[in-house]
Amino acid sequence: MAIQRYSSERVVAIVNPYAGKGEVRALAERAQQQLELLGFHVDVYLTAGRRDATTFAQRTVSEGVTRVLVIGGDGTINEVINGLVHSETALGIVTAVSGNDSGRNLDLPKTMDEQLNRFLHSTPRHIDLGRVNGRYFLNVAGCGLDAAIAYTQNQAVVSGQRHVSYTRAALATFPRFRPMRFSIEIDGEHLEMQRGWMVAVANGPIYGGGMKIAPQAKMDDGWLDVCLIGDMSTVQVYATFPFVFLGKLEGKHGVTYRKCKQIKLASPGNLLVHADGEMVGKRSMEAEIVPQALWVL
Repeated sequence: MAIQRYSSERVVAIVNPYAGKGEVRALAERAQQQLELLGFHVDVYLTAGRRDATTFAQRTVSEGVTRVLVIGGDGTINEVINGLVHSETALGIVTAVSGNDSGRNLDLPKTMDEQLNRFLHSTPRHIDLGRVNGRYFLNVAGCGLDAAIAYTQNQAVVSGQRHVSYTRAALATFPRFRPMRFSIEIDGEHLEMQRGWMVAVANGPIYGGGMKIAPQAKMDDGWLDVCLIGDMSTVQVYATFPFVFLGKLEGKHGVTYRKCKQIKLASPGNLLVHADGEMVGKRSMEAEIVPQALWVL
Protein backbone atom coordinates (compact mmCIF):
# COMPACT_ATOMS: atom_id res chain seq x y z
CA MET A 1 0.00 0.00 0.00
CA ALA A 2 1.34 3.41 -0.93
CA ILE A 3 1.89 5.54 2.17
CA GLN A 4 -0.45 8.53 2.25
CA ARG A 5 -0.95 10.57 5.39
CA TYR A 6 -4.49 11.29 6.53
CA SER A 7 -5.85 13.70 9.09
CA SER A 8 -6.76 12.12 12.39
CA GLU A 9 -9.92 10.42 11.18
CA ARG A 10 -11.56 7.75 13.30
CA VAL A 11 -11.76 4.10 12.26
CA VAL A 12 -13.75 1.55 14.25
CA ALA A 13 -12.58 -2.08 14.02
CA ILE A 14 -14.67 -4.95 15.41
CA VAL A 15 -12.42 -7.93 16.04
CA ASN A 16 -13.06 -11.53 17.04
CA PRO A 17 -9.67 -12.45 18.57
CA TYR A 18 -10.57 -16.16 18.67
CA ALA A 19 -11.35 -16.58 14.96
CA GLY A 20 -9.00 -18.36 12.59
CA LYS A 21 -7.18 -20.38 15.25
CA GLY A 22 -6.00 -17.12 16.81
CA GLU A 23 -4.50 -15.70 13.62
CA VAL A 24 -7.07 -12.90 13.56
CA ARG A 25 -5.63 -11.25 16.68
CA ALA A 26 -2.24 -10.89 14.98
CA LEU A 27 -3.91 -9.72 11.78
CA ALA A 28 -5.86 -7.07 13.70
CA GLU A 29 -2.68 -5.76 15.32
CA ARG A 30 -1.04 -5.44 11.89
CA ALA A 31 -4.09 -3.69 10.45
CA GLN A 32 -4.22 -1.28 13.38
CA GLN A 33 -0.52 -0.45 12.99
CA GLN A 34 -0.98 0.17 9.26
CA LEU A 35 -3.98 2.44 9.79
CA GLU A 36 -2.25 4.41 12.56
CA LEU A 37 0.78 4.81 10.31
CA LEU A 38 -1.57 6.45 7.81
CA GLY A 39 -2.75 8.86 10.48
CA PHE A 40 -6.02 7.31 11.60
CA HIS A 41 -7.26 7.06 15.16
CA VAL A 42 -8.31 3.41 15.54
CA ASP A 43 -10.85 2.21 18.10
CA VAL A 44 -10.71 -1.58 18.44
CA TYR A 45 -13.65 -3.47 19.93
CA LEU A 46 -12.80 -7.05 20.89
CA THR A 47 -15.65 -9.54 21.08
CA ALA A 48 -15.80 -11.86 24.06
CA GLY A 49 -19.13 -13.61 23.56
CA ARG A 50 -22.17 -14.11 21.36
CA ARG A 51 -23.85 -10.97 20.00
CA ASP A 52 -21.01 -8.69 21.16
CA ALA A 53 -20.26 -7.80 17.54
CA THR A 54 -23.92 -6.81 16.95
CA THR A 55 -23.84 -4.54 20.01
CA PHE A 56 -20.59 -2.93 18.84
CA ALA A 57 -22.02 -2.41 15.34
CA GLN A 58 -25.15 -0.77 16.73
CA ARG A 59 -22.98 1.52 18.87
CA THR A 60 -20.95 2.46 15.80
CA VAL A 61 -24.12 3.37 13.91
CA SER A 62 -25.44 5.46 16.80
CA GLU A 63 -22.15 7.38 16.90
CA GLY A 64 -22.48 8.31 13.23
CA VAL A 65 -19.42 6.40 12.02
CA THR A 66 -19.67 5.94 8.26
CA ARG A 67 -17.43 2.88 7.87
CA VAL A 68 -16.76 -0.06 10.19
CA LEU A 69 -13.99 -2.59 9.68
CA VAL A 70 -14.67 -6.20 10.68
CA ILE A 71 -11.68 -8.45 11.33
CA GLY A 72 -12.90 -11.99 11.84
CA GLY A 73 -14.77 -14.86 10.24
CA ASP A 74 -18.24 -15.39 8.82
CA GLY A 75 -19.88 -15.66 12.25
CA THR A 76 -18.52 -12.28 13.35
CA ILE A 77 -19.51 -10.72 10.03
CA ASN A 78 -23.04 -12.09 10.43
CA GLU A 79 -23.32 -10.52 13.87
CA VAL A 80 -22.09 -7.18 12.54
CA ILE A 81 -24.54 -7.03 9.62
CA ASN A 82 -27.37 -7.57 12.11
CA GLY A 83 -26.22 -4.35 13.77
CA LEU A 84 -25.69 -2.38 10.55
CA VAL A 85 -28.80 -3.35 8.56
CA HIS A 86 -30.73 -0.38 7.13
CA SER A 87 -28.14 2.08 8.46
CA GLU A 88 -25.82 4.47 6.61
CA THR A 89 -22.70 2.75 8.01
CA ALA A 90 -20.80 0.70 5.42
CA LEU A 91 -19.20 -2.68 6.09
CA GLY A 92 -15.53 -3.32 5.35
CA ILE A 93 -13.74 -6.62 5.92
CA VAL A 94 -10.19 -7.71 6.63
CA THR A 95 -9.70 -11.44 6.94
CA ALA A 96 -7.15 -14.18 6.53
CA VAL A 97 -9.52 -16.78 7.93
CA SER A 98 -9.64 -19.95 5.86
CA GLY A 99 -13.13 -20.64 4.58
CA ASN A 100 -14.31 -17.03 4.73
CA ASP A 101 -17.33 -17.16 2.45
CA SER A 102 -18.33 -13.54 3.00
CA GLY A 103 -15.02 -12.44 1.52
CA ARG A 104 -15.47 -14.75 -1.45
CA ASN A 105 -19.02 -13.57 -2.12
CA LEU A 106 -17.99 -9.92 -1.91
CA ASP A 107 -14.93 -10.57 -4.11
CA LEU A 108 -12.58 -9.41 -1.36
CA PRO A 109 -8.88 -9.08 -2.32
CA LYS A 110 -6.58 -11.69 -0.81
CA THR A 111 -3.97 -9.60 1.03
CA MET A 112 -4.44 -7.39 4.06
CA ASP A 113 -2.96 -4.36 2.30
CA GLU A 114 -5.38 -4.75 -0.60
CA GLN A 115 -8.29 -5.25 1.78
CA LEU A 116 -7.39 -2.10 3.73
CA ASN A 117 -6.99 -0.17 0.49
CA ARG A 118 -10.50 -1.23 -0.51
CA PHE A 119 -11.83 -0.24 2.92
CA LEU A 120 -10.27 3.21 2.67
CA HIS A 121 -10.83 4.08 -0.97
CA SER A 122 -13.76 2.19 -2.47
CA THR A 123 -17.21 3.71 -2.92
CA PRO A 124 -19.91 2.04 -0.79
CA ARG A 125 -22.51 0.05 -2.70
CA HIS A 126 -25.86 -1.36 -1.67
CA ILE A 127 -26.46 -5.11 -1.48
CA ASP A 128 -29.39 -7.29 -0.45
CA LEU A 129 -29.62 -9.36 2.70
CA GLY A 130 -31.70 -12.40 3.46
CA ARG A 131 -33.75 -12.66 6.63
CA VAL A 132 -34.60 -16.03 8.16
CA ASN A 133 -36.68 -16.49 11.31
CA GLY A 134 -36.06 -12.83 12.10
CA ARG A 135 -32.28 -12.92 11.66
CA TYR A 136 -30.42 -11.35 8.74
CA PHE A 137 -27.87 -13.32 6.72
CA LEU A 138 -25.29 -12.26 4.15
CA ASN A 139 -24.50 -15.56 2.44
CA VAL A 140 -26.76 -18.60 2.90
CA ALA A 141 -29.42 -19.85 5.29
CA GLY A 142 -30.79 -23.35 5.30
CA CYS A 143 -32.27 -26.34 7.04
CA GLY A 144 -31.80 -30.08 7.09
CA LEU A 145 -28.38 -31.58 6.45
CA ASP A 146 -26.43 -28.35 6.06
CA ALA A 147 -27.88 -26.97 9.30
CA ALA A 148 -26.97 -30.24 11.06
CA ILE A 149 -23.41 -29.85 9.75
CA ALA A 150 -23.30 -26.24 10.99
CA TYR A 151 -24.55 -27.48 14.37
CA THR A 152 -21.69 -30.01 14.48
CA GLN A 153 -19.21 -27.20 13.79
CA ASN A 154 -20.71 -25.01 16.49
CA GLN A 155 -20.67 -27.80 19.05
CA ALA A 156 -17.01 -28.41 18.31
CA VAL A 157 -16.29 -24.76 19.18
CA VAL A 158 -18.33 -25.07 22.38
CA SER A 159 -16.27 -28.12 23.35
CA GLY A 160 -13.03 -26.16 22.95
CA GLN A 161 -12.03 -26.79 19.33
CA ARG A 162 -11.48 -23.40 17.70
CA HIS A 163 -12.05 -24.48 14.10
CA VAL A 164 -13.54 -27.54 12.41
CA SER A 165 -13.75 -27.47 8.62
CA TYR A 166 -17.11 -27.87 6.89
CA THR A 167 -15.90 -31.05 5.17
CA ARG A 168 -14.77 -32.60 8.44
CA ALA A 169 -18.06 -31.67 10.11
CA ALA A 170 -19.97 -33.08 7.12
CA LEU A 171 -18.19 -36.43 7.35
CA ALA A 172 -19.08 -36.59 11.06
CA THR A 173 -22.72 -35.64 10.43
CA PHE A 174 -23.60 -37.68 7.32
CA PRO A 175 -23.76 -41.13 8.96
CA ARG A 176 -26.28 -40.11 11.61
CA PHE A 177 -28.47 -37.78 9.55
CA ARG A 178 -31.81 -39.04 8.23
CA PRO A 179 -33.85 -37.29 5.51
CA MET A 180 -37.21 -35.89 6.56
CA ARG A 181 -40.49 -34.63 5.18
CA PHE A 182 -40.58 -30.96 4.20
CA SER A 183 -43.73 -28.94 3.62
CA ILE A 184 -42.63 -25.94 1.54
CA GLU A 185 -44.24 -22.76 0.23
CA ILE A 186 -42.24 -20.78 -2.35
CA ASP A 187 -43.82 -17.43 -3.26
CA GLY A 188 -47.23 -18.94 -2.54
CA GLU A 189 -46.66 -22.23 -4.40
CA HIS A 190 -46.93 -25.33 -2.20
CA LEU A 191 -44.47 -28.24 -2.51
CA GLU A 192 -44.00 -31.47 -0.55
CA MET A 193 -40.69 -33.30 -0.18
CA GLN A 194 -41.17 -36.75 1.33
CA ARG A 195 -37.46 -37.48 1.56
CA GLY A 196 -35.81 -34.10 1.97
CA TRP A 197 -32.12 -33.84 2.69
CA MET A 198 -31.70 -30.07 2.76
CA VAL A 199 -32.95 -26.72 1.53
CA ALA A 200 -30.35 -23.97 1.07
CA VAL A 201 -31.55 -20.38 0.66
CA ALA A 202 -28.82 -18.29 -0.94
CA ASN A 203 -28.21 -14.56 -1.13
CA GLY A 204 -24.65 -15.21 -2.28
CA PRO A 205 -23.31 -18.17 -4.29
CA ILE A 206 -20.81 -19.64 -1.81
CA TYR A 207 -20.91 -21.06 1.71
CA GLY A 208 -19.49 -23.89 3.82
CA GLY A 209 -15.86 -23.00 3.16
CA GLY A 210 -16.04 -22.65 -0.62
CA MET A 211 -19.06 -24.71 -1.68
CA LYS A 212 -20.78 -23.15 -4.69
CA ILE A 213 -24.29 -24.07 -3.64
CA ALA A 214 -25.97 -21.42 -5.84
CA PRO A 215 -23.60 -20.34 -8.62
CA GLN A 216 -26.18 -18.00 -10.18
CA ALA A 217 -26.95 -16.10 -6.96
CA LYS A 218 -26.21 -12.37 -6.93
CA MET A 219 -26.20 -10.15 -3.87
CA ASP A 220 -27.89 -7.22 -5.56
CA ASP A 221 -30.58 -8.77 -7.79
CA GLY A 222 -33.49 -8.74 -5.33
CA TRP A 223 -33.91 -12.54 -5.35
CA LEU A 224 -33.10 -15.54 -3.18
CA ASP A 225 -31.73 -18.62 -4.95
CA VAL A 226 -33.09 -21.82 -3.41
CA CYS A 227 -31.45 -25.23 -3.76
CA LEU A 228 -33.68 -28.17 -2.79
CA ILE A 229 -32.06 -31.59 -2.39
CA GLY A 230 -34.23 -34.66 -1.92
CA ASP A 231 -35.21 -38.03 -3.35
CA MET A 232 -31.68 -39.42 -2.95
CA SER A 233 -30.24 -42.43 -1.24
CA THR A 234 -27.39 -41.95 1.22
CA VAL A 235 -24.97 -43.33 -1.36
CA GLN A 236 -26.25 -40.82 -3.93
CA VAL A 237 -25.75 -37.95 -1.49
CA TYR A 238 -22.14 -39.04 -0.90
CA ALA A 239 -21.58 -39.28 -4.66
CA THR A 240 -23.17 -35.88 -5.34
CA PHE A 241 -21.45 -33.95 -2.54
CA PRO A 242 -18.16 -33.22 -4.41
CA PHE A 243 -20.04 -31.48 -7.24
CA VAL A 244 -21.12 -28.67 -4.92
CA PHE A 245 -17.51 -27.44 -4.73
CA LEU A 246 -17.48 -27.17 -8.52
CA GLY A 247 -20.81 -25.37 -8.68
CA LYS A 248 -22.24 -28.21 -10.76
CA LEU A 249 -25.18 -29.52 -8.74
CA GLU A 250 -27.79 -28.31 -11.21
CA GLY A 251 -29.15 -31.17 -13.29
CA LYS A 252 -28.16 -33.84 -10.78
CA HIS A 253 -30.82 -36.30 -9.70
CA GLY A 254 -32.84 -34.97 -6.77
CA VAL A 255 -31.55 -31.38 -7.07
CA THR A 256 -33.91 -28.51 -7.91
CA TYR A 257 -33.18 -24.78 -8.12
CA ARG A 258 -35.74 -21.97 -7.75
CA LYS A 259 -35.61 -18.18 -7.44
CA CYS A 260 -38.00 -16.53 -5.02
CA LYS A 261 -38.78 -13.59 -2.79
CA GLN A 262 -40.01 -15.67 0.15
CA ILE A 263 -39.91 -19.29 1.26
CA LYS A 264 -41.64 -21.00 4.18
CA LEU A 265 -40.83 -24.52 5.34
CA ALA A 266 -42.03 -26.80 8.12
CA SER A 267 -41.25 -30.35 9.14
CA PRO A 268 -42.62 -32.75 11.74
CA GLY A 269 -39.06 -33.74 12.59
CA ASN A 270 -36.28 -32.02 14.52
CA LEU A 271 -35.51 -29.40 11.87
CA LEU A 272 -32.42 -27.31 12.58
CA VAL A 273 -32.22 -23.94 10.81
CA HIS A 274 -29.09 -21.84 10.30
CA ALA A 275 -28.18 -18.36 9.04
CA ASP A 276 -24.57 -18.06 7.85
CA GLY A 277 -23.81 -21.10 10.00
CA GLU A 278 -25.47 -19.76 13.17
CA MET A 279 -28.46 -21.64 14.60
CA VAL A 280 -31.73 -19.69 14.35
CA GLY A 281 -34.46 -22.16 15.22
CA LYS A 282 -36.11 -25.56 14.95
CA ARG A 283 -39.27 -27.00 13.41
CA SER A 284 -39.86 -24.26 10.83
CA MET A 285 -38.07 -21.80 8.55
CA GLU A 286 -39.36 -18.57 7.05
CA ALA A 287 -36.96 -16.63 4.83
CA GLU A 288 -37.26 -13.59 2.60
CA ILE A 289 -35.09 -11.26 0.57
CA VAL A 290 -34.51 -7.74 1.95
CA PRO A 291 -33.38 -5.60 -1.00
CA GLN A 292 -30.65 -2.97 -0.59
CA ALA A 293 -30.39 -3.54 3.13
CA LEU A 294 -26.64 -3.04 3.63
CA TRP A 295 -23.87 -0.75 2.44
CA VAL A 296 -20.59 -2.58 1.73
CA LEU A 297 -17.11 -1.57 0.65
